[in-house]
Amino acid sequence: MTTLTSLDISDNDALISIPESISNIANLTSLYIRDNDKLISLPESIGDLTALTSLSIRYNNNLTSLPESIGKLTALIGLDISYNNSLKCLPQSVWDLSDQWGQWGGYYTDDFETTLTTNDTDCSQ
Repeated sequence: MTTLTSLDISDNDALISIPESISNIANLTSLYIRDNDKLISLPESIGDLTALTSLSIRYNNNLTSLPESIGKLTALIGLDISYNNSLKCLPQSVWDLSDQWGQWGGYYTDDFETTLTTNDTDCSQ
């Protein structure tokens, strides 16, 4: 799968997790993980997708946290984590990425300032 650059993992009613082997898709630039109602976690290996420029993680209502490794995705120019009702905090590495973009330029989430906190408070619980 060395030539695959875009992957859409959406609308999978039975998907609970994504395998660590997703990191084997080295040339992936766009990843869409949307509308997976039973998805509860993302693999740490997602941070190894260093060519990723666009990551959309939307409407995954049982996703409670994001892996710290997302902060390694320094090529990202767009991160959408909107409408994940159970997501209550972001790892510090994601906040650090936002500093790279400036005033949340490449980042979108619904009302993140009032509902999400940093890793220092709630993510470890």
